[in-house]
Amino acid sequence: MKTKLRQMPFVILLLAAQCFFLMTPGSVSSAPLPGSLPGSLPGSLPAPLSRNFMETSSSTLLPVFLPVFESTFLFESIFEPTFAPEYELAYEPPPTPGAAEMALRQALLVEGPDGTIVEKQHADLHFHPASNIKLATALFALRRLGPDYTFSTSLATTGSINYSTGTLSGDLYVSGNDPAFRFEHAVVIAQTLNRLGIKKISGNIVVAPGFTIDAEGSSTVAAKLLKRNLNIQTRSCLANEAFKITRDLEAKAFNLPVMGGAVVGNTPAFARVLAVQQSPPLREILKVLLCYSDNFMADRLGALLGGPRAMQKFLIQSIDLPPGSVYVDSNSGLGSDSITARSMMLVLRSLRDELAYYSLNLSDLLPVAGVDNGTLKKRFVEPQRQATVVAKTGTHIQTQGGISALAGETRTNRGVFLFVIFNRHGNVPAFRARQDLFIKGLQDRMGGPQPWPYQVQKLAVAMRVKCARKGR
Repeated sequence: MKTKLRQMPFVILLLAAQCFFLMTPGSVSSAPLPGSLPGSLPGSLPAPLSRNFMETSSSTLLPVFLPVFESTFLFESIFEPTFAPEYELAYEPPPTPGAAEMALRQALLVEGPDGTIVEKQHADLHFHPASNIKLATALFALRRLGPDYTFSTSLATTGSINYSTGTLSGDLYVSGNDPAFRFEHAVVIAQTLNRLGIKKISGNIVVAPGFTIDAEGSSTVAAKLLKRNLNIQTRSCLANEAFKITRDLEAKAFNLPVMGGAVVGNTPAFARVLAVQQSPPLREILKVLLCYSDNFMADRLGALLGGPRAMQKFLIQSIDLPPGSVYVDSNSGLGSDSITARSMMLVLRSLRDELAYYSLNLSDLLPVAGVDNGTLKKRFVEPQRQATVVAKTGTHIQTQGGISALAGETRTNRGVFLFVIFNRHGNVPAFRARQDLFIKGLQDRMGGPQPWPYQVQKLAVAMRVKCARKGR
């Protein structure tokens, strides 16, 4: 007992010293990094947002690097490329439809502004939604993270910097879970480290497990692509063009050759953070994802949130979809997904309500027909019909003999009408033509089309970039 009492002053002094260290500038900060919520690891996903807690982290149109000088913290890779755990909730595909049911090639549901059903056809039969399932993925992400959430990509090292030669002696560790991280962001890394005085890396480029770049899901390959696009001598023309489009700057001004290799590994706990890249806000990532119906982004984002099973549980327990009315096999629509038109309408309305809560509209996420680049650029192009349809397409050329889907809203002189159209077993271009004809007829019956006051948005991520020479 006396020995313990003698040790007490030493313990108190040690605790005081630790508190002083934590409060000293340049030491470990208790404030969360951008892209993290209080109490979460840097870059980790927060707990689901409640209506009593609004995320307040600032974000900008384009990714920004926020330097963190002379600081260290316990850093670890938080992305686990796994799907959701097993839930008690039944997770089984619907029974295989018989020949008579499969012969029914269309499901249709149209509702007025107050939810009144205007027209319906086979609204309770299961259809493959194709990429219409991305509407559920967008809703799931918004409810989980909020529209202003940003993903973090951290740059760290255990080496030293020789500012006279601009050399980082050691490895550069890159860790993050940004589903929209693309080749041009490698140029942004080069730009940021160049401005910090780093012109060359003597060691390796080390990416965390689960790191992806430009739809490349293999972290091993992604590491090599990242290294290649840091160096102006080996950089893809796609990276140069995308960087120029999104930032109005020439990529050739920024160069960061890596003398070592490109490998996969975790960031050491004692690594020093050089900078943290913030993605565009989630709402802008979703706009790109939905305009171009990007499957990789959708599945990557869904995996971060728990995968298909977690999304099915969310739809049934939070959106109140009838358990037998939906089967989620993927977050992109590439799987054996199945849903009724009535349940897809509930997803669409829930997404609309979720956006309204944040003072946003469907046009802030979905493509505006005849105006936005992407899947609806060449549909509803007549002057009187441009910007009168906001919708998500869905397409499978070979599945079930040809699948086409269209779900969204149209504005008329009698108000806004929501619609869900599923087609199967037929020619996809013919299905699209019939869908357009039906929507145009609906507009005309409701007093004519009425365009939204919409201006084209500059997308935060450059998609389908073209360049003079081939290269990845």
